[in-house]
Amino acid sequence: MVTPACYQRDMTDLPLVHAEIRRLGSDARARLMRTGPLTPYLLEVITEDALATGRQAVLEVSVSGETSDRVLSTVREALARLDARGVQVIVQLARHRRPR
Repeated sequence: MVTPACYQRDMTDLPLVHAEIRRLGSDARARLMRTGPLTPYLLEVITEDALATGRQAVLEVSVSGETSDRVLSTVREALARLDARGVQVIVQLARHRRPR
């Protein structure tokens, strides 16, 4: 497997990803969250989790704010196949809360 250049760095340099998967509808009580450095392995785990949730699921992925447009595009492309399986995918930059 060829690893994209955006992954070929020290793990401490990788953007952080927070993913939340939830099911829509009457059985929408549970949700699954994954957080960690952006690696091909984490994207695959998130994809498998979303597929296991089934149709009518929503996957929200937030990537740390220092992330480039190229990395966001890579994440969107990696998760694009979920749309055909009935999973709504939202990829966005993480919003940091300001201290009060």
